[in-house]
Amino acid sequence: MFRNTDMQAQKSLLRSGILVLIMHARGMPDTKVNALGKSHSRKALNVHPRHYAHWLDALMETLDRHDPEFSPTLEMAWRNTLQPIIDKISGMYED
Repeated sequence: MFRNTDMQAQKSLLRSGILVLIMHARGMPDTKVNALGKSHSRKALNVHPRHYAHWLDALMETLDRHDPEFSPTLEMAWRNTLQPIIDKISGMYED
């Protein structure tokens, strides 16, 4: 069972990770995305690439649940924006 401090740390990490993805989509250099890829690689946190599709689906479900303006068009924009960055991160799994 997670303690409240564990959940707060996870929340902070999730927020930071999403911010990195958004900033990269807005033109930020690859530095932080590469660091995210390395930290999630097999040698570090060992986040298998198949998990990213579930993560993206969960993010879309969360946005749908909490954003009254969320729509299929907005979902496609999110997915099209994030997928190339997710592909870059998951492509670093074996590095």
